[in-house]
Amino acid sequence: MMRMLLEYQECPQYLRKYLFSFHRFLGKVGVLNALNAPHHLLSKQWCEYREGVVLDRRNKSLSYVDVGLSSEITIDKKLDAGVRVTVRLPPETKDLTKRFGVVVSPDEPREKCGYYWGYTVRVAHSLTEVMTGGRFQNGYDLLIGTSDKGEDIKKTEYPKFYHALIVFGGVEGLESAIEADDQLEATEPHHLFDFYTNTCPMQQARTIRTEEAVLISLCALQDKLLPKGKN
Repeated sequence: MMRMLLEYQECPQYLRKYLFSFHRFLGKVGVLNALNAPHHLLSKQWCEYREGVVLDRRNKSLSYVDVGLSSEITIDKKLDAGVRVTVRLPPETKDLTKRFGVVVSPDEPREKCGYYWGYTVRVAHSLTEVMTGGRFQNGYDLLIGTSDKGEDIKKTEYPKFYHALIVFGGVEGLESAIEADDQLEATEPHHLFDFYTNTCPMQQARTIRTEEAVLISLCALQDKLLPKGKN
């Protein structure tokens, strides 16, 4: 359910009719907060990049794509219908009625222009999978565990990184997740993470819900995490 809701939220509104069929998990999505991310564009907004879905229209050498404009565009590749793609629109097509584009990596808008271009969802069935199952060739070079038992974030400085991983525990904390994972050699969180951080050192409640801890922690870490690049 969480995976479906997160993927639904990330998807631009005009693509949801293609990528999501009716499901009971989506029955109350109207109460979710809209992301309003840069790739969630209206039909009259211009951006050199757009997310699209390949349409089921036959042509020997090219494909038609719905990118949320008043009419579909063409791309320079023949792709299967229903595939989601990131498309770069040349500047000269801005004022054209019939537009065309080039399929690019979904990372290009972020790497070349610095756009926040959404997120991907990965399901892990154990803490080991969380740590080792990422899509980056060299893995994560900064591992941060969060807990009220960790070091005060105000006293912590982090090194620059390429790929950081921030891990949140449930009600019983990360200790319970480590204990439940037979593949881990570590027995304590500070053995597993580069930093074990308390992002809310002044909390008065016995526990903080994970969905609250995520927002609190990302706000607290924003000025402290300095990536080496846009990756």
